[in-house]
Amino acid sequence: MSWTSIIKSLMDSGLSQGQIASECRTGQSHISALYRGVRKHPNWPLGDALRALHARRCQAVAEAESS
Repeated sequence: MSWTSIIKSLMDSGLSQGQIASECRTGQSHISALYRGVRKHPNWPLGDALRALHARRCQAVAEAESS
């Protein structure tokens, strides 16, 4: 899964880029650059934070939709 698709899924779940950035302890402009493909790869801690947030958030949304 690409960084763009991870961020898009998070945005589709109702989070703004600013909220994603806050959860991952980075700036909104950094999230925007990853989403647009201007930055190709986040640093290791940000990548881990994005993957963890995606797992938590998208699992919660899927569970809510199935009930």
